[in-house]
Amino acid sequence: MILASPWLVLSWYAVFCQSRTRILLLSLSLACCLLAGFPPFFFVIVISTLLLALTAVPRRGLTLDLAAAAALAALLSLAQLGISLERLHESIAKYRTDWIGLGGGISPDAFLTTLLPNYFQTFDEQHFTGHADPTQLYLFLGWSVPGSIAFGIRAIPRWLLALSLLLTVLMFGEWSPVGRLLFSTLPPFFQSATDWYPYRAPFTLAINSRLPLRA
Repeated sequence: MILASPWLVLSWYAVFCQSRTRILLLSLSLACCLLAGFPPFFFVIVISTLLLALTAVPRRGLTLDLAAAAALAALLSLAQLGISLERLHESIAKYRTDWIGLGGGISPDAFLTTLLPNYFQTFDEQHFTGHADPTQLYLFLGWSVPGSIAFGIRAIPRWLLALSLLLTVLMFGEWSPVGRLLFSTLPPFFQSATDWYPYRAPFTLAINSRLPLRA
């Protein structure tokens, strides 16, 4: 996550650049994020970048730019992809769908811990009252975060609000009908190749809250 995060910032920034710069920066950021070695976060970057491009940037020439950047990124990371797929085939990781269920996710109840961190007695295993993985029932943000959101929500662009809502739904994963449906429609290879960690999706907004909207 730490290694991949800077490339998320660059991917979103590239969307607002001119065509040639967009292709170069986006291909570089996608390739480097993939080489960081955390496929679920790579897919989060790809999906969020596509959504950002489609909702916040004029369509003229955009599709060709995104396709060119994707092809160049695949070419740059091709050697590592081959090795990774071979190691996956030889490892027990291919059996992870036997225990990850429908892709995981954060229970909506976890929002209670954004202000009350020990609501489910997460810090005391003997008295834990939650019904999900304790590590997924801890979203403490502090009182300043919701206060800041309430104060500045009117200044947030509509496309960013829509994207935030979508990422929140994805964050719930198997705890929401939408998340279960999306995971069930994935090809078997993608279901077994990686745990998608849908709760990572809102992270794209958390570290990009100050991203410039124009290049």
